[in-house]
Amino acid sequence: MDGLLQSLQSTGVGCFIGNIYTGILAYADDIVLLAPTANAVRKMLRVCEDYAAAYSVKFNAYKSYCIVCEPRFKSKACIPSNVSLNINGCFIKVVDNVTHLGHVISRDSDDSLDMTCRDKLIGHIYNLLCTFYQLVSVVKTQLIKTYCLSLHGSELWDMKNPNVENISKAWRSGLKRVCGLPRSCRSIILCIISDTMPLLDLINKRSVMFVRCCLQSESVLVKSVANYYVFHGRMLSGLGRNI
Repeated sequence: MDGLLQSLQSTGVGCFIGNIYTGILAYADDIVLLAPTANAVRKMLRVCEDYAAAYSVKFNAYKSYCIVCEPRFKSKACIPSNVSLNINGCFIKVVDNVTHLGHVISRDSDDSLDMTCRDKLIGHIYNLLCTFYQLVSVVKTQLIKTYCLSLHGSELWDMKNPNVENISKAWRSGLKRVCGLPRSCRSIILCIISDTMPLLDLINKRSVMFVRCCLQSESVLVKSVANYYVFHGRMLSGLGRNI
């Protein structure tokens, strides 16, 4: 796929952040095209078609999706609702959200659909309690921290989203049951008894570590994007607001 990446970059068509080309992002065979207009996307799709014909690559339009992201400071009326895109003669479906590499990406940049771990968290905790009910609280607490606390993608969540607090409440409720504490037990006491950080602090810690890794990344693209949003975009960006 490196040849396709280079071909698209050479066209200069697609999104830029500063002078860094961000028109195409790829992870193995998962490819994302980013462009400011529908015509720009069509030009990029034509490049993909030419590359596919030259190297016997087939792009599956039925497994491809298009999202028209809403601008932050403009009226929603300016967003086209009838975008028509196709590749190799097959139309690409326009959707409001799509799952990519385990994350749910929405047209309005709302992370709510990506925060689906609350119900899974509750289910895992109850399964653990039923299976290991005879063990002492210290062991059960270690088990719940090791096997129930799945927060895939939490580093990218908007920390002001109310669902973050809902997940935190579910985690505190589960810990209280594991430790045999009443529901009225204060959170600070719960943290001391269970020897755990509050879930909100844990997510914040992961977010900070993630940003630090991005700022120190060997990838020029990753490093430049993180640097721009943290030090220049600030409150206008998700990463900047979290920091």
